[in-house]
Amino acid sequence: MGYSGLVPTELKSRALYDQAVFIETSNSDTLAVEAVGEKVVKPMLVVKADEKLVAELIQGPDGKLDCYEAILYKQK
Repeated sequence: MGYSGLVPTELKSRALYDQAVFIETSNSDTLAVEAVGEKVVKPMLVVKADEKLVAELIQGPDGKLDCYEAILYKQK
């Protein structure tokens, strides 16, 4: 599959991995929902979107993704 060894197979390690994945997806979802609210819902309600907030929300995950990329690079 190309991701051999990325997901732990030992029970405790897998549980910690699953917990981390859940936390990260929950955090990312919050940012996405807020961004959609600003860019889609507000204009539908004839309310101007806060473009500065939208830019911050979209940039938010970049730091985390850079960190994950560095970790994955080390695991090659």
